[in-house]
Amino acid sequence: MATYRLLNTVRVGSSKKWGGSLVDSAVDDVAGIQAAGGSVITTGNAGVQAAGVICDSLRLQGVPDYQLDGIMLAAMASQGAQGSQGAQGAAGAQGATGAQGATGAQGAQGAQG
Repeated sequence: MATYRLLNTVRVGSSKKWGGSLVDSAVDDVAGIQAAGGSVITTGNAGVQAAGVICDSLRLQGVPDYQLDGIMLAAMASQGAQGSQGAQGAAGAQGATGAQGATGAQGAQGAQG
């Protein structure tokens, strides 16, 4: 059993899963959610987990789907900038793709996460 946070709002069959929703592999069809276009990340990512809790609360207050999705994607991006693919990551400015990497001076997965 694994738990995830959904990064974007997705419709699976007749049900809707909102960005930030908790997805439990023991209860939810994770592969089906991903097949429908959902992106998930494990709840072990503290920043994304915190954003998911905030989104849960905001959803109940009527915040639109696109704003929940934006919160989750921003949380993921901020975690990525600090993570293993960050400024000193394997594909960063000094990494495998170097200073003139696939997306310019910061490399394919450089300081911008």
